[in-house]
Amino acid sequence: MSYMSGKNILKEGIIDKIIRKLITQPILKRSSKFSNAVDDLNDAISEFEKAATAEIRKNNPKAKPVKIKRYRV
Repeated sequence: MSYMSGKNILKEGIIDKIIRKLITQPILKRSSKFSNAVDDLNDAISEFEKAATAEIRKNNPKAKPVKIKRYRV
């Protein structure tokens, strides 16, 4: 028995989270097309980081490099 009412459970998206964990993510992990797209995206992010870091270091050689979080499947 849940301490929450049925409406609150639906509002918080608990059912959506369960569906996402059990159905959506395993399907995407098996999809080679999606995995390749994520790899291409991460490659583009890496190129962007290098270009942004080079641009920033033109003005300030001691600046920290730009880092963007990578995507995972």
